Amino acid sequence: MTDLPDHWRLDAFHHEDGNTSFYISKFKAIRETPCGYWVREPGWAKKERWVSKTSCKRYAYPTKAEAKTAFIARRKRQLQIIAYQHTRTKAALRDIKDVDPETLRTYDY
Repeated sequence: MTDLPDHWRLDAFHHEDGNTSFYISKFKAIRETPCGYWVREPGWAKKERWVSKTSCKRYAYPTKAEAKTAFIARRKRQLQIIAYQHTRTKAALRDIKDVDPETLRTYDY
């Protein structure tokens, strides 16, 4: 039997003092399918996840460099989502000043 490749996922831990620690988790491939691998998560739970061989967006990657690139992409996307939520929240706070609560439509659940 051929050795299956380990997979990697990089993540960060944010400390109370404002510093950030980075860590990388190793996922053992336990079986291969034509399109990907079943990998086992580290830790006591030993949860299994399927990881594609070809998808651009995966949970874990076959190299540490790809795991780092994916971490950066995840965090950039997170910033986009937060920026959008921030804009919408500012607009809601700005617009609520002109709303009379007595004129709002009531929904009974």
